Amino acid sequence: MYFNHAFRKSFLPYVTGNAISLLSSAPDGTASLYSTTTPGLIGAFTPDGTALQAASTKPFILAQGSYYAKDKIGPFHGGYTESVKSKVINPRYITRVIKYNGSLPQNEKQRVCVTGLECGKTYRLRLDLKGSPALRFLSHNIYRTLDAFTGCCTDDCNATCTGDIVDPTIAVIKWAEQIVDNPILKDFLKVKVTNFDSTFTATQAGTSDAEIATFKAALATYVSTFDPATDSADDACLELEVAYVETKFGDCTFTPTDFYELQPLKIILSMTDESGDPCNVQGVVITETQPAAQAEGLGETVLRELILDGRYRQEAYPDSSRVDSLRMREIEANPSLIGFNKAAIYDRVMILHNVPRFNNPTGTFDNDQYLLVFYVPSGTNVSALTNYVITAANAAQGANTIALETYN
Repeated sequence: MYFNHAFRKSFLPYVTGNAISLLSSAPDGTASLYSTTTPGLIGAFTPDGTALQAASTKPFILAQGSYYAKDKIGPFHGGYTESVKSKVINPRYITRVIKYNGSLPQNEKQRVCVTGLECGKTYRLRLDLKGSPALRFLSHNIYRTLDAFTGCCTDDCNATCTGDIVDPTIAVIKWAEQIVDNPILKDFLKVKVTNFDSTFTATQAGTSDAEIATFKAALATYVSTFDPATDSADDACLELEVAYVETKFGDCTFTPTDFYELQPLKIILSMTDESGDPCNVQGVVITETQPAAQAEGLGETVLRELILDGRYRQEAYPDSSRVDSLRMREIEANPSLIGFNKAAIYDRVMILHNVPRFNNPTGTFDNDQYLLVFYVPSGTNVSALTNYVITAANAAQGANTIALETYN
C-alpha cells in the first residue's frame, strides 16, 4: 500500500465485572444495531444491522450503544441515540489485532556512593535535571554544582593537610542540605542519605516545608552526635528521586488544548575535583536505581481522542472561555465525557482491517486501512472482543493466521 495511514475510529466500551461483554448471540434474536439497551455495550451485527452475529467467515459490523439518554436536544437536533458503528469488516481482510497495556509513569532514581574522601578537600557533585518539566519552568534545564568541604585535617586549617580519610557521610549530608535549601531543586527532588557502616538513614518523605524540616532535623542529629573515633564510615550514599508534580486545572475549566506533561524528568550526576575535572575523582559510584518511564494510556490522551472522533460525527463539544460554552458543553457533550477520569490509565485494543477498492482506475490506492481503537480501564479482560475478531479472521483466512499481539 502506497499510503500507510489508517483511518481511525475510537470506542469507549461498557465494562462490567472488569470485563468487556460482547453481544454476539441472543436467544430471541431481536437485538438490533439501531436499538441498544445498555450505553456503551459492544455488539457484532450483520451488515444490514438487523441481527446479532456469531463469529464466522461472514462480514460483520462492530457497534457500540450510544451514551446519550435522549435522541433529541431541542426540536431540531436529533439522532443522538444512534449507535457508534465501524465500517463493514470482512474477516478475510483483518490484518492485526493488538492490545497495548497502559502503565503508570515512573520517576527516575539515581544514587551516588562515595568512599575514600580526604580531609582538607572540596568535593563537587554536578547535578543536572533535563526534560520538559524543567524547560517549561525555567526555559532551560536545571543544573547546579554542590560543594562539600570535608573539613580541616587538624585544628589549624592553615597547617599542612595530612590526607587522612574522613567520614563521607558528612560530605553527602552537605550535598543533601544544599538540595533541599535550594528554592528550585526542592520542588523537583526527594533525597535520601544512607551511611552503611552505622546504618544511618535519613529519608525525605515529600517536598512540603514540614517534610523538608523533618529531613533536615535528622541530618542535623547525625552531625551533632557524630564521633570520628567510633562513627566514621567507609562509604555513604546520596539517593535522588524525581518528585516533580505537575500543576493542573480542574474539570470545569478543561479545554482540549490544555497542556499535560508526558516526558519524565532525567537526572544526570557527575563528580568533579576542585579544578572541575571529573577524571581525577576516585571512589565514586553513580548508579541508576530506577529508570524513568513515560505513562502509557493516560486518560488525558484518551479523552482527546474521544472528543476528536465525536466531532467527526458532528457531536458538539463547546470549548471557549465563555461561561455559556461551558454550560452548553454540559448540555450537549457526550455524557461519557462529562467527568471523565483524566488521571486513569487505559488499555487499548486495536483492530486493523482493510476495505479493498476493486474498481480504482487511478491505481493510486489499492485499499483503505481502518483502525478501530477500544479504550478500557487498565486490567480489563478484553478476551470476549479479541477472541471474536481473531476467530472470525482465522476462519476466513486459515487457522493461526491472526494472533493477538500484546505490548506493555
